[in-house]
Amino acid sequence: WGHPDGGATTTTWLGEGDGSDELGVARRWALLLALSIWRAEKLESLLQRVQRAYNYVRTVGLGPALRSTLRDPIGHVWPALWGLTRRLALVAVSSFGCSPFVRQVFPAVVLDEFLWWAGAQVQNFCSKRGVNNPIVVDIIVFPMMDLLHFIPVVTNVFFLAMYGYPEFDAPWTEQVMLVVSALVWTGHNVHSLYSALVVDLPESARQLWAIYRAT
Repeated sequence: WGHPDGGATTTTWLGEGDGSDELGVARRWALLLALSIWRAEKLESLLQRVQRAYNYVRTVGLGPALRSTLRDPIGHVWPALWGLTRRLALVAVSSFGCSPFVRQVFPAVVLDEFLWWAGAQVQNFCSKRGVNNPIVVDIIVFPMMDLLHFIPVVTNVFFLAMYGYPEFDAPWTEQVMLVVSALVWTGHNVHSLYSALVVDLPESARQLWAIYRAT
């Protein structure tokens, strides 16, 4: 975000960078609506994960669930615990650390999710119209495009944890909670990026090579 430099100002997506309040009413409400919808989606995902964990315990019973946890704590508890933690981190960041999140991360997040949705819609449209894309487009090009617009999210969330929240004007306990939440989010993003680059794309390339050799 900009600051005056010798009388000149810079323009950001939140208005002028000279410290004045240039964000109009319409843009302010549009931003508030977008943030509320995004947070509601993440909160819904968190509640759905809680419900899945509750349904599992209710199905197998509390006793068997506890015995399975004692036999294999990592394998039994970690997937549910990590799923809850990373979803809770998104809600915390967008609720308690809203200002730095909106300035530093939200534009990249919105762009990433919109482009992912648009790519899926293009693929669905082609499928419904009977347009068969080359297989390299479906299994290589589209996933690579998703990775390209996901990378800014990974880096921006990391810098939010390293620089944004430590400088955030809030009690130190809240700063620590926000830094940890952003690092949890970063960890999930890095894992997703690693899985796509190291596991999914090489496997798709091997499948494509096998199809090429068979034809």
